[in-house]
Amino acid sequence: MTKKTVNTVLAVVLALMLCGAAVLVCGLTQKTEETSAASKIRIEEIEYDPEDREVSIEFAHAVRWKKAKVKILKDGRNYTRYIKELDSDECEVKVKRLKYGKRYKYRISGIKRRGAKRYTTISGTFRAIDR
Repeated sequence: MTKKTVNTVLAVVLALMLCGAAVLVCGLTQKTEETSAASKIRIEEIEYDPEDREVSIEFAHAVRWKKAKVKILKDGRNYTRYIKELDSDECEVKVKRLKYGKRYKYRISGIKRRGAKRYTTISGTFRAIDR
């Protein structure tokens, strides 16, 4: 290889490395943007009404819905019957009888914080009590 060829190859490798670094930085910025505090959905309170067999989930801010699904789970069993109501700051779900005071998992999909770019799925646990 001539010195000119080596320099050309090094220039191409350097350019590819720089492009790769730029893509990597852009990817990290995008990831940070998606998971930033501004787009994170926070739940204020979850209550279980044993008489009506409803779980009410209140959000700390306004949300939007698209093809929403809500699941209340314990030991792999789904206790959700149907979504009764979706509002900009809460949702109500009709459920099979839950054991009062026990812990259950929830999974909510098709939701985003108002102003966020993408719909997402959130999950967590709650205790089946009426506050």
